[in-house]
Amino acid sequence: MCGSSLDLGAATPSGGARSETETSTSSEGGPARGSSSASSAPDDAKLLADHLSRTKGTGGGSGRSRGPSPALQSRIQRLQTWQERSKGLRVVVPTLPTWAEGMTSTPAEEERWEEGVRGLERTAYKEISTALEAWQKESQGRLNRLEAYGLPSPTERRSLEEIQRAIKAGDLDRALELYQKVANVVIMKERNLDDAIDSVEALKVLAADMDALGISPPWKDGGVAPRLESELRAGKVSEAHREAAALRQSAAEAIVGTLPSKVNEAADRVAREKGQGQDVGTDAALLARAARALHQGRAEDALREMVRFQSRKTLDPFAMVEAQLKGTE
Repeated sequence: MCGSSLDLGAATPSGGARSETETSTSSEGGPARGSSSASSAPDDAKLLADHLSRTKGTGGGSGRSRGPSPALQSRIQRLQTWQERSKGLRVVVPTLPTWAEGMTSTPAEEERWEEGVRGLERTAYKEISTALEAWQKESQGRLNRLEAYGLPSPTERRSLEEIQRAIKAGDLDRALELYQKVANVVIMKERNLDDAIDSVEALKVLAADMDALGISPPWKDGGVAPRLESELRAGKVSEAHREAAALRQSAAEAIVGTLPSKVNEAADRVAREKGQGQDVGTDAALLARAARALHQGRAEDALREMVRFQSRKTLDPFAMVEAQLKGTE
């Protein structure tokens, strides 16, 4: 990779290569925000295409090809490096096709090719710089969210500022290097935070489902979920995640010890209703899924199916009348 800065001066591309943008968790740096364009290829790229159409298969008129010079090859390699490092930004970096790199045969042809590649560099610089600026704005919001949960990110913020300085200085290599580092760190922090939040939320749902079926949770503290949420806000992400996971495991053991008898009772009830000519297809399916989940060790899923079954019975007018009659006996 060529690590030197580009001296672009006041040159601007005469056109833009097409860029693609997405609004969704890229695997690198998240989605880049920007406008999607479908403009025509720049004049420099057109110059190369016209040249290729005249010289392809002819060796540039000399009957043989000597390949690009080290200087030209370095520029081509730079474009390829930019293309690789900017994948997470969802931009298309204009590069030469591999078969075209060996079609320089004379110094004059070399000069024309090099000028064309400079044009591609200017176009790529503009496209990537625009995408990086959009990504920086988005990253500020993502860092704000992490800091709201007590996860300071001073290093990442300093890197964002350095990326901006590198872009202004024409050092796109440095800007992309920092972009990759920051993007990876932010993704890792967000993944850990989201996993912890999901685990605490799942614990809250689990407690509500257990309560709906009259199963006592293994924890005595009724405010366990709010306490774990406070720990998340204080930046204790790993601690809250571990505790929530341990509580869910304890709850699963309690469910496995209690739920099978409830499934059997519900199955007997459905069998009676079927004997009375009632349509019990949906109820039987819910019970079958609950039993299967228990057998497969998915206690929370089994509990959820039983909650659905009970909800149907609670809303069933015939079941409500039956319960009222039993209460008067």
